[in-house]
Amino acid sequence: MIMMFKTLFFILMTLVGFKAHADVTVKWLTVASIVVDDGKTRILFDPAWTRPGIRHVLNLAPFISDEALVTKILDKNGINKVDAIFSSHSHFDHVVDAPMVSKLTGAIFYTDQSSQILASAYNDSKIRTVGIKPEEKIQIGDFLITPMNRQHAQILHLFDFLPGHVPGNTKLSFWDYHVGDTWLYLIEHPDGTILIDQGSQAQMQSLSKYASKVDVLIQGIANRKSDEAVIEGYAKKLSPSVFIPLHFDNFFADFKDGVESFLPGINFDSLMDKMKKAYPTMKVDKPLYGQSIKVLETKR
Repeated sequence: MIMMFKTLFFILMTLVGFKAHADVTVKWLTVASIVVDDGKTRILFDPAWTRPGIRHVLNLAPFISDEALVTKILDKNGINKVDAIFSSHSHFDHVVDAPMVSKLTGAIFYTDQSSQILASAYNDSKIRTVGIKPEEKIQIGDFLITPMNRQHAQILHLFDFLPGHVPGNTKLSFWDYHVGDTWLYLIEHPDGTILIDQGSQAQMQSLSKYASKVDVLIQGIANRKSDEAVIEGYAKKLSPSVFIPLHFDNFFADFKDGVESFLPGINFDSLMDKMKKAYPTMKVDKPLYGQSIKVLETKR
């Protein structure tokens, strides 16, 4: 009887230990919003589900995070616990819901000057923030994150949309969501390396100091000059095993759970076909809303 108890106890401890070292997964939640999770630590990038309406564009109402919508999305996707939040820049489609996620989950929102102004405008003590600096590494659980500056591409390659920083006296107008600083993130983990960059043009100048290869490339494909900018960019230079495209859906359309809505001019299938032909051994995934994708297998 004692021997049986010891055997069952050993099996239980083995299963618990196995669960503690889970694979690294990502989960896409529309536009540029993506969760990176290793079973112990959960990091959310670019949360933006609240959509602007005509009253916001006409500056008749402040454009703030929809708390009920954010709560619903977090609950449905089982992510009511978040450890950290990062934004690629301060345009609304990358940052609008970040302060609210911090408030609802207790996550730390890692901010630059502009995103800190947006978070502070809520005047809510539950919103927790910590400042970031270029190339200053941040340890969160087993994840080591290096933020690096990059340039935001011009819209239609013609003009900069809301350039400069968020105004310090913001009332959270739609027109106050200036780009601010723009970031890419190198994520190092015991099981592998992930690059998240919402820009379609590769930025190797800073990155090459830290990585000549990554295991997973998560990249925005909106506003690219051509498919070749993506195909010949990070994918060629960093030889990832997994490529996941983001930022291809319409961030002005009302959020509808699981409904696909592409940005005008995005020929998604064409780019995916070209990527698969150019890199036949690379896993090319089209993310589906709310579905986990295993990107790194545990080595522990």
